[in-house]
Amino acid sequence: VRLDGSVIDVEVCIVNSTFKGAPAVQMLFKDITERKEVEQKLKQMALYDTLTGLPNRTLFFDRMNQLLELAKRNQYILAVLYVDLDRFKTINDTFGHEVGDLVLITSGQRMLSSTRRSDTVARIGGDEFIGICARITAAEDAAVVAQKLITSLTEPIRIKGYECSIGASIGISIYPLDGSDVETLVNKADAAMYRIKEKGKGGFEFFSDIEKAPAS
Repeated sequence: VRLDGSVIDVEVCIVNSTFKGAPAVQMLFKDITERKEVEQKLKQMALYDTLTGLPNRTLFFDRMNQLLELAKRNQYILAVLYVDLDRFKTINDTFGHEVGDLVLITSGQRMLSSTRRSDTVARIGGDEFIGICARITAAEDAAVVAQKLITSLTEPIRIKGYECSIGASIGISIYPLDGSDVETLVNKADAAMYRIKEKGKGGFEFFSDIEKAPAS
């Protein structure tokens, strides 16, 4: 604690010494605030998406593993929502990358505001996001969240004089119904999302509904 009351990080070094001919201990304090700031920035870059500030792929899988272990231990239901923005490429190509980046940032913020504090929303690349809904009581709860996301993302985004209209295609997988490991759950949510994209109308779909559908 500095004399002005502010708190800083310090490195402490203790050195045996003498004072007026008697054994003494000298304590040296070094301000390492700048080093800690650099470390925090590096951690931020390693775990968070630099554009949206959302967790990146690395942090997503770390949280997913933790939440899945909790779900197994406490017999929770857990949902993975794989989100792909509709019409984003058209917006990016038409209005430019700056507008496209702002659309991604706004979309990320809207997804955060449409989920619980205990949920995770991550950007895993391009216009693809992924969410984890932990501690839900039934698979239908994931459908409620998915609809909230779609409603939020469907609202026009006004940026730099342009009105951008996007939507979302969301695939949902459920633990323990669709799998018991992270890779399986993510892959099945991804597959359900692509099924929606193939239909070309947006919305959401459970992976389990794909398996029930008759072969074409």
